Amino acid sequence: QLDLGACYNKHVGESEANIRDALNSIEAMGKVILFIDEVEKALSGSSGEGDSGVGARVLGTLLTWLSDRAESGSEVFFIATSNDISKLPPEFSRAGRFDRIFFLDLPGEEEREEIWKKYTALHSIPWEQYLAVKDANWTGAEIEQACYLARKLKVSLHEIASEIVPVAETYSEQINRLRTESTNRYICARTGKRYQFNEATGTAPMTLMNPSQQRRKLLGGGNK
Repeated sequence: QLDLGACYNKHVGESEANIRDALNSIEAMGKVILFIDEVEKALSGSSGEGDSGVGARVLGTLLTWLSDRAESGSEVFFIATSNDISKLPPEFSRAGRFDRIFFLDLPGEEEREEIWKKYTALHSIPWEQYLAVKDANWTGAEIEQACYLARKLKVSLHEIASEIVPVAETYSEQINRLRTESTNRYICARTGKRYQFNEATGTAPMTLMNPSQQRRKLLGGGNK
């Protein structure tokens, strides 16, 4: 996991040098998965305004590496996540630098059930307790928190659930905006097809791929 923010330095030229050194070290490892979480925050200064152009130069260093690695035979499998891809410069996510861009929506019913199974078992909570919880639009983090609090406070999941306000309700406008902007632009992580969101009904496709389809979709694209 690469923390781009930790590569920044107050001295001129040091930030770009740190990025290059980090990428060279990663390349030397051979077959590895490189993961950058919330990449839009690390590149928020890529416009170069207010930071003497450091952000723009760091972005340029990363873009050069992303473009050159295919020709150099790099064995690094690069994955980046972003909460809002619209905050990224368009040149970062263009074709050739990433094989696929997936939109990961809120978990569907079957996905939530699997998450409940994991965390009820982890916290020694009777699995059937979750059946009484109205968990529509809950995220995995909210399910995890509910199970943790139920064990910590020694109360039922149903009682804890009444105190949890899901992010889908708190930030419903922002989430629906992201869904609308992602429609027909990115691949749906749930179906493996172009993401579709019906703004009028507030629904998205819920058809899940079976495990073999998921493996083919996720592993079928090049070395990026």
